[in-house]
Amino acid sequence: MSGVAVVIVRADGSVDYIDLPDARELAGDLGAVTRSRASHIVPCSLLLRLAFRGLRSLVADESRLASWSRGWRCLWRVEIVGGPSFGAYADRAAAIAAEVDWLNSERLKVVTHN
Repeated sequence: MSGVAVVIVRADGSVDYIDLPDARELAGDLGAVTRSRASHIVPCSLLLRLAFRGLRSLVADESRLASWSRGWRCLWRVEIVGGPSFGAYADRAAAIAAEVDWLNSERLKVVTHN
């Protein structure tokens, strides 16, 4: 279910979704949004991770430096806020796909049937 936009409307009217472009579009008309970080995708190497975090603390997420850092050729891991860290993914996109799968199944409790 990698990268699938899932929007859940709860009985109390609250809406949960992973901030992917398709889900953002689906949930966009539902009112005010409160965002909270669910995870971080960071390099596996301690030295690269320290450099990545240091750089990202200094520049805006939309900056050229931030964009450059997301393209580093290294192994990437997922660090769930208040949860596990996992993976050694060959590229950042694979780590993001694993992150979305984990968040859908563990945080949003989305059940898929194969």
